Amino acid sequence: MLWTGLGVTVLDVVLAVAIAAGRTRAQRRTHRLRRTGRRALAQVLSVEQTGVRINDQPLLELRLRIEGGDVTPFEAESRSVISDVRLPLLYAGPLPVLVDPETLEWEFDWDSARPASFTAVGVPSAVPADQRPIADRLAELDSLFQRDLLSREEYDAARARILGEL
Repeated sequence: MLWTGLGVTVLDVVLAVAIAAGRTRAQRRTHRLRRTGRRALAQVLSVEQTGVRINDQPLLELRLRIEGGDVTPFEAESRSVISDVRLPLLYAGPLPVLVDPETLEWEFDWDSARPASFTAVGVPSAVPADQRPIADRLAELDSLFQRDLLSREEYDAARARILGEL
């Protein structure tokens, strides 16, 4: 019984050290790429579902063409877990990536990615334009600002937008 418990404990410790080492290595790579990596764009050439979900997020096989800046264009393949929230970004156009030009290591720069914007021709806007007189709208805006319901930046932006309609 003692030897079994000791074996399980040793196995747990070895497994924890291996997981921690893997995470540390990945974090070190991410930090290095953010510090010294070059910005480039990745055009998604193909996306294939693997049928595997990790933490309820799909594991995808991606084929990309990475180019831009002082990075020599190259193609890369990756098996990546991508959250459902970020999936539309794969189809929105080129994705920003950080690349080490010497080793060609790369990773998505999700913080710089912009969501897709879709427009429809001939479809009216879902939010109708405010038809009130500009003086009334400015008075309401001033009232909101005086009651501290708007920050100075929000107030200035809204005022500029209203005055821009003149």
